[in-house]
Parts: sequence; structure tokens; C-alpha cells
Amino acid sequence: MPHLVLEYSDNVTQQVDWSALFSSLHQAVAEAGAPVRNCKSRAIRHEAYHVADGRPGGAFLHLTIGLLAGRTDEVKAALTRRCLELLAETFRPSLGSLDLQLSVELRDLHRESYQRVP
Repeated sequence: MPHLVLEYSDNVTQQVDWSALFSSLHQAVAEAGAPVRNCKSRAIRHEAYHVADGRPGGAFLHLTIGLLAGRTDEVKAALTRRCLELLAETFRPSLGSLDLQLSVELRDLHRESYQRVP
């Protein structure tokens, strides 16, 4: 915990420095009170997808953040805004060339049932 899962359509083809992006996202999560040492991020490229009416150029990029419950709505909203800003900065070329929909979702992980080994 926290888990950051970035899913995107395979027509988002620009070069991305994943390590730099994930480091920036981890810093944003740390500012929301989660320890960076526990952050785990991954990107998943989707080949099978349908965006809007299916026109060519329709693309998506969706970040799901899983955090242990307990943060205020204000902290969560600030975190999702910051992450959306980071994604928009990183994927600016794709925003200009595709009909790219960016989104960020934060899910509270149930503190009592979330289990892990250090």
C-alpha cells in the first residue's frame, strides 16, 4: 500500500519515462501522508478497448490509486488533482494528437482487511 495502477489504451504511443512519472506520483502520494517506501506502481497497456463512439483516435489513460482509508475528502481531492496535473504534463503530446481522456480515481482500502508482508 499504496498501489498505483495506470491503465491506458495502446494508441497512446508516445515515449514515457515511467520511472520519472512514477517517482512524481509517489511524491504526490507522500504529500498526502503515505510513506513512499510502501508505494507500488505499474502501467498496463490495453489492446482491447472501446472509447466513446469508437472513432479512431479515441484514447484513455486512467490512474487508480489504492490507499488505506482514513484521509479527509480534501486530502483525497488534492491528491487526485495533483496526479491528474502530472498525467496531463507527461502526456501533453498525446493530448494534442489523440482524443485522450485522462482520469484519476482514489479507492480507500479497508484498513482492517488489507494484509501484506513487509
